Amino acid sequence: MRTFTLMHTYDVAPAELLAAMLDPALNAFLAGRVPDLQSRTELDRREERGLIIRRVHCVPVPKIPEVARSIVKPEMIEWIEEARVDVPRGLVTVHITPSGFKNVFSFKGTIRVDALPQGGCVRRADAELGIKMLVVGKYVEDYLIEEIRRNMDAEGNALREFLLQRGGGQKHSASA
Repeated sequence: MRTFTLMHTYDVAPAELLAAMLDPALNAFLAGRVPDLQSRTELDRREERGLIIRRVHCVPVPKIPEVARSIVKPEMIEWIEEARVDVPRGLVTVHITPSGFKNVFSFKGTIRVDALPQGGCVRRADAELGIKMLVVGKYVEDYLIEEIRRNMDAEGNALREFLLQRGGGQKHSASA
C-alpha cells in the first residue's frame, strides 16, 4: 500500500470550492480537460446524516498495451467513485471501486478543503493506493501514482477554469 498527497490552491472560499466540486456540470467539463478521462457520469446523489453521498461512473481513455488486450478489456479499467462530502467540515472521503481487478486494486482517500490565512483555500488530497500483484505490484503502484498525479493536476487546473466560469477566482497549483 502506497500513500501520496496532492495539493491545489484556489482564490475562493472553501464553501465555493466545494459547491463547484459538487456541481453536476463539472463532470462533462472535466472529461474534455483531463488527459486520461473519457467521461464522468453521476449515477446518484443523496443526503444522509448531514453528508452528501455521490457516486460517479468514470471511464478513462483506454490505454491498454497491445499484449494485454486479449485479457484486459476497456470496461475493466472503468471505476465507480463514491464520495461522502461533509460540507461544513470541508471533508470529502473517497473510495474507488474498479469494474475489473477488484481483488487486485484498492484506492481510498480524503480531500480536505481549508481556508488560507491570506484568503482563498487549499484542497489537500491524501490517498492510499494498493496493487496486490507479486513481483510487479510496486512498479504498477509507482506508475499509477504518477498517472493519478498528472491527471489530478490537470483536474485542479480545469476546476480553476470551471470556477472562473462560475465567477470564482484563480490561483496556482502545487503537488506534494
